[in-house]
Amino acid sequence: MSLSAELQLGDRELIALTGGGGKTSLLMQIADELVERAPVLVTTTTKLGIDQTEDRPVCWSVHEAAGALRDRPDRPVCVFAGTDGPKLHGFAPQQVDQMFRSRLAPYVLVEADGSRRRPLKAPAAHEPVVPGDTSLVVVVAGIDAVGSSYAEAAHRPDDAVRLTGATVDDAITVEAVAGILTHPAGGLKGIPPAARVAIALTKVDAAMSAAAERVRALVAKSDRIDRVVLVPFDRRLGNDDNVVEPGHLPTPFSADQIRAGCPVGREIRLAVVEAEETYVRVIRFVEADADGAVQTSRTIGRAGESASEPSVVQSSWDEYQRHASFPAAATSMVAGELQSPLGRLACRIYEMDDGASVTRFWFDVDRPGMPVRVETRHGEQVTFTMEMISDSVG
Repeated sequence: MSLSAELQLGDRELIALTGGGGKTSLLMQIADELVERAPVLVTTTTKLGIDQTEDRPVCWSVHEAAGALRDRPDRPVCVFAGTDGPKLHGFAPQQVDQMFRSRLAPYVLVEADGSRRRPLKAPAAHEPVVPGDTSLVVVVAGIDAVGSSYAEAAHRPDDAVRLTGATVDDAITVEAVAGILTHPAGGLKGIPPAARVAIALTKVDAAMSAAAERVRALVAKSDRIDRVVLVPFDRRLGNDDNVVEPGHLPTPFSADQIRAGCPVGREIRLAVVEAEETYVRVIRFVEADADGAVQTSRTIGRAGESASEPSVVQSSWDEYQRHASFPAAATSMVAGELQSPLGRLACRIYEMDDGASVTRFWFDVDRPGMPVRVETRHGEQVTFTMEMISDSVG
């Protein structure tokens, strides 16, 4: 059954998503399903990463969006008020209400909260920003929060522990997730009285299904909740068997896939920019067997001159796999595309937030091994990029 069917959506809805745990991915999934019924308009009352729209049409005014909805009724149309670096700015809730009343599209979907990609969210005083005409609010939480500490997995952990009586170093329990989701100052905060309420528990896999069912049973006791849906882990993003460490996301490739994709003679060139320095790193696999590989690494300047002596590194295939094992509490993972020097690539995109910086890794699903692009930001400033510019065997 599709997610839109599970939510029992009507013929005309203003849907707001709040909370944490993958709101944007869920928003776009619902939009892609609904557009098979009727035109869909997507926006936000907060901010959205520009990359998260993927290849959907993006407009900068309601007038422009109206034209795009006429021209491309088969695609969700995104409309925003402007940009600030990598972030898209949305509209005031009253403006979103007006979009819905003007009947630009039967379905208007709005991301109405921010969570810095943490699976669990307790709102601040000014949050969430839900339009008054909203017909359905979907409150989102990632079940992977269970077992992690509030400091690791909760956005605004101090606010979260005030709702549960825990400390920020305590492990998040099933009861705590359910309690935050159904608390008037938590998941139910700021919801218009006439709106229906659904809870969406995301990232449900075999290991977390029992915890998700327990949360569902607890949440369902609230008279304010209409339904609870469990959203499976997105299989496009990898295989659950690729989890190599408890509390980490699946890696994009298994050790066996990396071994098959990195034969002797594979040479990768990477354009690197860091600390105002630009150079090219050349990596070459010179030996390989069933257990691991030996690779050389050297840097060259813009003119092709050698900038360093080659270094030699020997690693097992398991070690190569572990290089892409990221902690679930601090990392999000989505499917997307990248326009790169190698062409347009279907990617698994990991974004890790360590509190001081945010690093994004793009892995080409058809190119086992290292990421094809890495980007680190401190605030709005890009401080490091590495991009694959060639990949050959010879």
